[in-house]
Amino acid sequence: MKKRILLLLTSLTTLTSCGFFINTEEEKTTTPTNENPGESTTPTTEGPKGTEEPKGTEEPKDLEIEETELDSVYTDEMGVEDTTKNEFTVNWINDGKTIETQNNVSKGAYAKINDENKIPTKTSIEQDYIYTFKGWSRNPDSTTGLEEKDLFPIVSDTTFYSVFEKERAYEADIYYIRSNLDLFSPNKYTHVGTRIVPEGDIFDVESITPEPDAYKNIYLARILELDDNLSFFDENGDFYKTYEDLDEFKQNGGIKKNTKYLVEYDQSDISYSIKFMNEGVLFNGYGKLSYGANYKQSYYDYYIKDNNGKPAPYSIYSQPDPIKISDGKKYKFLGWRKDGDNTSTTFSSFEIPSCTGEDVVYNAVYSNETTPVFMTMRKKSTKDVEAITLDEAKNKKYFKVENNVLKPYLEEGAFGNLRGNYDEIRFTITDSSIKSLSADVFSTLKVSSVQFGSNITSLPSKILYNMETLTDVKISSSLTSIPNDAFYGCKELSKFDGFEYIKSFGERSFSGCNNLNVNFGSQINSIGKETFYNANMNENLSLNVKTIGEGAFSNAKNLNKVTLLNTTNVGKRAFAYTSVEEINLPKTLTQLDYDTDSSDRISGKPFEACKNLNKVTIDSGNTKYASHNSNGIFTKDGKTLIQGSKSVVIPNSTTTIEEKAFSRLTLEKVYIPKNVTLLRRGAIEDNENLSYIDFQGTTEDFKKLCERSVDYVFHGNIRNNVNVRCSNGEILLELK
Repeated sequence: MKKRILLLLTSLTTLTSCGFFINTEEEKTTTPTNENPGESTTPTTEGPKGTEEPKGTEEPKDLEIEETELDSVYTDEMGVEDTTKNEFTVNWINDGKTIETQNNVSKGAYAKINDENKIPTKTSIEQDYIYTFKGWSRNPDSTTGLEEKDLFPIVSDTTFYSVFEKERAYEADIYYIRSNLDLFSPNKYTHVGTRIVPEGDIFDVESITPEPDAYKNIYLARILELDDNLSFFDENGDFYKTYEDLDEFKQNGGIKKNTKYLVEYDQSDISYSIKFMNEGVLFNGYGKLSYGANYKQSYYDYYIKDNNGKPAPYSIYSQPDPIKISDGKKYKFLGWRKDGDNTSTTFSSFEIPSCTGEDVVYNAVYSNETTPVFMTMRKKSTKDVEAITLDEAKNKKYFKVENNVLKPYLEEGAFGNLRGNYDEIRFTITDSSIKSLSADVFSTLKVSSVQFGSNITSLPSKILYNMETLTDVKISSSLTSIPNDAFYGCKELSKFDGFEYIKSFGERSFSGCNNLNVNFGSQINSIGKETFYNANMNENLSLNVKTIGEGAFSNAKNLNKVTLLNTTNVGKRAFAYTSVEEINLPKTLTQLDYDTDSSDRISGKPFEACKNLNKVTIDSGNTKYASHNSNGIFTKDGKTLIQGSKSVVIPNSTTTIEEKAFSRLTLEKVYIPKNVTLLRRGAIEDNENLSYIDFQGTTEDFKKLCERSVDYVFHGNIRNNVNVRCSNGEILLELK
């Protein structure tokens, strides 16, 4: 039996038990459907007036719901659900044979087959045909099947049968050649073998790609169709068919008959290179510390030809020597030594031996002789690098030290010349005369590196704010607190030595540092608001921290697992919009900050919109929150689900699902027990792939679940019609 109910959704509505949404602006009278003609019906009037429209809601729209009686999917083979059993047996049959049996499957659980049996096979007994697995069905004669993820919950002993589609298939007899020079020599074709390929498909080229030899690069050139005589020409002297790549092969219809194919590869010589390494990184020839480039990669034969058959001399010509600076000291450069050479032989830049037909690496060699350095900088015009002491920086009137505070020298314009003529400036602030720095000390400079010595115990706010050229920082154990916005927007910052010394992180102090991998210390006092917003994190983040501010790790990259230790408070959106899959919360946690009954699209939950969240564990000693072994964040009594996950199992004790509980989890289906009586605003919104809701109550119970209307519960980005499968029938929500 089918009946259709049209529900009019408005901003000011209430969902009644008879399935209608009543506009609160005026009273409306409805007559319930009476399936027994002999019984009378009584009009009812519902809908309070004067209800204020929630702020931020969208214009209501008509929602069409299709209700159908449930078929036998929730019942046993006789059409009756066995209410006396809580565990059942599931059999999986493939090609007439049982491939797996599962006993003691809990009532309401979803069917799952072991990985080795997920895609069964069937051998064809007919020539030129193959079978392709299409899913599972309870009907052994079915021609259509469901994927495992779409199967119904188990409520009786069940047998699933594999469903296959029979497809026409052909033989692809495959040959290959390494070079087009062999194209007209069939005796040089290498026979790979024969592949059975479905009609319209293509064979796997990766399985036949030849390995390159020591001096060749191999790549696919084209695919040619052959006749039985291994010829690719027809009687008119034209190619039968030729394709430049697999995409073109597929677009032209793929394989349509039993055919021979020639896969042609091409090859090219690899060049020989000489690399000059400075302290483990490539040296670029300009003497720039910690930078480098690959010099003159070219064909060896080219050099031999240009030198009358003799190896070409090879050098880095007249570029400045590389520089090594460590802890404020400059080391003396001795020359270049070939990598792996255990002797003391070094070469100047003019003495590098000629190329001998192999890749060569030379490393910069330094003596222990040093001079103190305050800053190094590269001159924009010549690319030369200068390294100067603090006294030299003072004499040049770049900087000054007043009352132990380092400041820029602005009075005579020298600082402006430094800003205009130099870039890639590196500072080593270790001189004992410097105790602190002014907020504008690096203003408008292109700073790439800073080392703060042990005399520096604090930094001013915004000290390197939006310094997009900054790549590395080093601090000592004396600096334990980072102020607000200190490294905000330093998007190239990738190295921070001494990070483990920091105990307190100011607001936005590392926000936008999306190249920085951080390693926290053993204990932290606080992490401020948006401290690591959009930053790059380690996959497994373990934090011994008391408080975490609002949006502290929001939109952070790479997060997979978060473990909090001794944490008492987690702020709004602290880990929102991250890729975290697993969270572990401590017994000390007393406050998860978020807005309740939010009219915005964002409720502010600490783990909101974590679309990969799959596992939630809360210490059993926590007195306010619990996971109840259900992969969600619940109140301790289990009555309210605060935050769901992709694998949450809602216990029967749950009566309320909070707003945004399932928001943006990329769910395909949701299971809700019948004791749930309230789905708050946006509880299941923004799940674009949602197709099913399995609700163990009745269709009328489900209609009462929605606090205001279906539209509020499922708001936004649901691209499918959603089937609500209830205990007595189905409801179709046309939300697209």
